Amino acid sequence: MKQAQKKTYDDIASAVSLSTPFEKIAVEDTPTFLKEPIAVADFAVGVVGAAGASAVELGEARGLPSQDVAVDRRHAVISFNDAMYHFMNGVPIMGGEITVPVNGFYQAKDGKWMCFNGAYPHLRDGILKYFDAPHDQDALIRQIAKHDSAKIEADFAKMGLCMAPLNTHEEWLAHPQGQAMSDLPIVTMEAALVMSKILFPETE
Repeated sequence: MKQAQKKTYDDIASAVSLSTPFEKIAVEDTPTFLKEPIAVADFAVGVVGAAGASAVELGEARGLPSQDVAVDRRHAVISFNDAMYHFMNGVPIMGGEITVPVNGFYQAKDGKWMCFNGAYPHLRDGILKYFDAPHDQDALIRQIAKHDSAKIEADFAKMGLCMAPLNTHEEWLAHPQGQAMSDLPIVTMEAALVMSKILFPETE
């Protein structure tokens, strides 16, 4: 738990030159009530902690007194998608378009799992039309199982539909997107530098 939090924080801190060590971030390791196959909550702690440390260091640079940074683990991960997580007595209550049948994880013909997102009507209708299926989870399971994942991914990219394959770490590194990002730091400042040149060309 702490290892994932610290590594995420340290990677960001190194990329943006933060001087605050992770050990100075007060973390309350509250349970999330979420079923997490990966340490999403701990990654969130690292990200939110880095954001807090950035604010503190920026304030100090502007003459403000030093402040403490505290992160609640449960609140940190829920803040990344708070509309999805509403709780009553520790039980998640979800509603709205996010829970419609087309949204979820489905297995393709070749055994690969894929995540589909049809939260907007045009995405939902495009996915249902592609698989020639009614908006019913059992029907979608049967229809998606007839298609190869690589073809689904390629077709969806051309059609502007929303899906994501569940790649292993090795598959991600072999994917063109993974290859394009493999040599990049976890955080880059390229967009900010481009914008600064547009706004302040005389500084070049």
